[in-house]
Amino acid sequence: MPSKLLNCFGFWTAPGHHSQKVTCCFHSALTGVDQGRSACWRTKPFPFHFVRAGFLYFTRRVPKDLIHHYTIGKISFSLRTRSAAVAKSRAQSAAQQLNENWYHLRIQDLESFVR
Repeated sequence: MPSKLLNCFGFWTAPGHHSQKVTCCFHSALTGVDQGRSACWRTKPFPFHFVRAGFLYFTRRVPKDLIHHYTIGKISFSLRTRSAAVAKSRAQSAAQQLNENWYHLRIQDLESFVR
């Protein structure tokens, strides 16, 4: 078992922390079963997300080699849904688009370096 777990609010904390008593409506909705306080302390069901006010958000850090193309080091936006299934597909699509965009930016940087 990992020494730290990710709670539903996107924070890493040690198991047994007092806020572990909070029931997680997101994981209950995802699994269809209310498993009580242990439901809050699972690994993320899909990457690049966090929950705010019941809505799911996409978040991803900009790679260090591409930070000069951005004004901030983190990309974050609402997935405009409370549904875990819809959010999962939207987050995967956004991650794929970012990976493609970053690939092209790296090619551009490489081409400008070679010239």
